[in-house]
Amino acid sequence: MKSFRAQRRGGTGGRSGSGSFLKRAVCSLLFFFALGSAARAGVNNLESSLTEYIKSHYPWAEVEVTDIKMNGEEPAGRPERIILERGLPGRTVFLAEYSGERRFSVTANVKAFDRIVMSRRPMPKGAYLHKDDLYVRLMDVSAIPKNAVGNPELLAGKALTRSLVANRPLVSDMVSEAPQLKKGQRVSLLFEADGLSISAVGELRENAYVGSRVKVVNINSKKIVAGLLIDENTVKVEF
Repeated sequence: MKSFRAQRRGGTGGRSGSGSFLKRAVCSLLFFFALGSAARAGVNNLESSLTEYIKSHYPWAEVEVTDIKMNGEEPAGRPERIILERGLPGRTVFLAEYSGERRFSVTANVKAFDRIVMSRRPMPKGAYLHKDDLYVRLMDVSAIPKNAVGNPELLAGKALTRSLVANRPLVSDMVSEAPQLKKGQRVSLLFEADGLSISAVGELRENAYVGSRVKVVNINSKKIVAGLLIDENTVKVEF
């Protein structure tokens, strides 16, 4: 019986030691997890602060900030002030100021993106651009051509000064101002429906540019119709 009781005491002591080990292991894991969470929170604070700074000072549509490094342990909370020292976009150096006059040098890789107008299809020189010929996409600013156009409204109705391939950025010197047609000018009215095409003579009721919508009076019927001025001589009637 004595031997049996000794064995039980020994066994109980073993379980107690095992439990203590498990508790220590769990505490260690929780401690390191808390450190990792705090570090991630700090990076997120700094990343969001840098992103907000760039967006508020530069006219780019989207910004991506990655690979952030600080010369020292990052303080808790957000920086009170950020100063750009050099770079942007690309590998950029910032100065982050925190409360208590603490200042840290921060490096980050910054990518910036902006919206540009692209051609949807090939078009010949002299063709007039319509909104349906264009679309807008985001592009890395380092790859955007000089004088690229970001608003399709600025191109609709203008004539191409050179031929154009599909999916190409449009720049300002690719187009010229379309001539303005005066009220009272005669044009051809083009009616298209169910595979049929009918033309008639019309007269502009207002001044208009190629690519704009305009009201025209049908000379024969005297009715006023609306349509798209697709070139200097033709209005495609809308139904």
